[in-house]
Amino acid sequence: MNGGISYVISPSKVNETINENKNLSSNLGFVLSSNISKTLDFTLSASVLLNDFKNSTSPDQNTTNYTQNTGFKIQWQIWKGLVIQTGFEFTNQQWTV
Repeated sequence: MNGGISYVISPSKVNETINENKNLSSNLGFVLSSNISKTLDFTLSASVLLNDFKNSTSPDQNTTNYTQNTGFKIQWQIWKGLVIQTGFEFTNQQWTV
């Protein structure tokens, strides 16, 4: 299980006007991994990331970004070093203004 949060303010000057770009970012995720036997392993993972961007001089450029990742992998040794491995990963990303 993992998670985090950060808040960043980046000052700048745009056309002689002081601007502040503010970004609030948070994430949460987990990984579940197991080797069920000497010949079979699997990994399941998921994470969510949320970014909220604010611009003091151009509020019409404020955006929010949401990203979700989900994955699964399995590895099976079927015979004396012969291994079958497969997996998939799904990513969903959305922007709002």
